[in-house]
Amino acid sequence: MLHNDKLYAFSGAWGDEPLKMSLPGLPENYHLERHTYTISMHETLALWFIDSHLRGLALLTHTGKSMVVHEGHPYSIGLTSMKPSASLGILLDIDGGPVDREWVWNDIHPWQLRVLEGSPRPSLLLKLHLLRSRSLLEGKVTEKQLISHPIPALGLQVTLLFKADESGRLSIETYTLNGTWEELDSLKIPENKLISYTIGENVPLVRVSYSPKTVPATISVAQVFIC
Repeated sequence: MLHNDKLYAFSGAWGDEPLKMSLPGLPENYHLERHTYTISMHETLALWFIDSHLRGLALLTHTGKSMVVHEGHPYSIGLTSMKPSASLGILLDIDGGPVDREWVWNDIHPWQLRVLEGSPRPSLLLKLHLLRSRSLLEGKVTEKQLISHPIPALGLQVTLLFKADESGRLSIETYTLNGTWEELDSLKIPENKLISYTIGENVPLVRVSYSPKTVPATISVAQVFIC
């Protein structure tokens, strides 16, 4: 839903209030130029894209109360109170176009909307962002701990690739329904050697925290493969 120049995502089922969260990255010229808006539905995950960039994700779960984990860049994150069906028919409720001008629209034109009923599991290849930032971890030179933006893990296989030019410690953390982040595992990061790590626990969200042993340290690879 577009309201006051903000784009909102909704997800949920009959019961408690559905999840509602604003999506970052709405183009300033959304009403003047062509842009694409895509929703991809999977068994445990809904994804929102603007111009092919991930801008929002919702874990489709029964939590009893919807939760917004984060709103804003690089992408918003939430949990639904009731899990919606993954195979519903699609209804686009279109409102906002002048009825007297067929090819003109005041806001987002419906021809730019796409809703995809995806496979049960998504196929995502992502470069990790800094927590709540548009910046990527890759290329960052740091003298302190760096934390990544969370990624989805519920019912998914998540494989992490990480490499830095200085040794250090990598903490794997999970989100809890209490709103806290707790450590699941920790890894020793060797100097200038790529490591691959697959999340072995079925948890809602994960993030990584890198603490270099020697500073400054430069991160050259920080990517995840989610399927």
